[in-house]
Amino acid sequence: MRLRSSGPSLVCSIVALSAGCSSAQPSPNEGAPLVIDGQPYDLWDGVAEGDSGGDSPNSGVGESVVSPAPSSPPVAAESYVRDLTDEQLAEELRPVVLNQEGSFRARNAPIEMARRIRETLGQSIRIEGRAPLDPTNKRLQGIFGADDRRTIDNTAFPWRTVAFLEPSGCTATFIGWTTAISAAHCVAAKGGWKSGQRTQTFRPGAKGTASPFGTVAAGVSGCGGFAIPQAYLDTGDRRWDFAVYDFTNCTSMPTWQTGYSGIWVNAPIAGKQGKLYGYPAPRCPDTSVYPSNCGMSGGLWYDDYVLQSTNIDSSGGQSGGPWMSSDNYLIGSHCGDHTWSCGFLGLSTCRANEGRRLDTAYWSFIQGYVTEY
Repeated sequence: MRLRSSGPSLVCSIVALSAGCSSAQPSPNEGAPLVIDGQPYDLWDGVAEGDSGGDSPNSGVGESVVSPAPSSPPVAAESYVRDLTDEQLAEELRPVVLNQEGSFRARNAPIEMARRIRETLGQSIRIEGRAPLDPTNKRLQGIFGADDRRTIDNTAFPWRTVAFLEPSGCTATFIGWTTAISAAHCVAAKGGWKSGQRTQTFRPGAKGTASPFGTVAAGVSGCGGFAIPQAYLDTGDRRWDFAVYDFTNCTSMPTWQTGYSGIWVNAPIAGKQGKLYGYPAPRCPDTSVYPSNCGMSGGLWYDDYVLQSTNIDSSGGQSGGPWMSSDNYLIGSHCGDHTWSCGFLGLSTCRANEGRRLDTAYWSFIQGYVTEY
């Protein structure tokens, strides 16, 4: 993410110069208070509806507003993209950014991004993680039966790439030296940014008060920034519940010690084993220390853009945390649990924990905002 302020541009055409031009022709970025990678951004701010803060123990669970019931049989992957025109998809993915300079929205919808998504739907891409060269440098919402989550060694790779976020109480994962992903609902809700969540401090490997790899912040009081899709602010729909963090402008990063997680775009994981980890509130079931990173393995499937499991436990605080394949590639970010009517005449209630699958649209949004990819 390359940032710069944009002032008036004095440019005359050849024809105008021959006529003695002394006035300026507007440039495409004229009047834009912020330019990111050549694209103009205008000031934008909105007020979140029903603002309940993040996922911390003292706030409401940061759930998405809308999540349709899974279909039966499951919908084909990325069918929600196929249902939109290029123009509609571009509008849904228009970036809304919060950084040290303020809150901004892209002046133009990313139509080229939408077309690339259409051309590459369903392609499976696996990118290796990187360990550093010197590694030394009961508010339960989705528990199925007994709570089987267990704490892990936060300093071991790749778990040290998973960060606790303050003040939201959510979880994020570094997927590059200067790139991380989490859930949009940790910082925003339908309508706008959540109060008190405009700066997020990353504490990878956190345990209690310890931050063994240091910290870095993004937002109005940090060196990094973050972006979420316009569609999430418009609808609160879980299909757009992702946030991308960029720390290109930071001079020191915890990832120099932690490394970053590998990712798997469009991972073929239906019916296979996977994992979900993060920093649940009020704490992990096998420790009194908060925050601590814990999770478990279990069976996975997906329905369109959603990862689901009915035997992997989670609770508030794990939002934004990594859904991982059995061989530790990040395949999505956690959203929360979901209930829906099911069975004969819809008289039964079904329940699952859900993550936002790392699919083509999610991956393209990451690529469109950060410079690292």
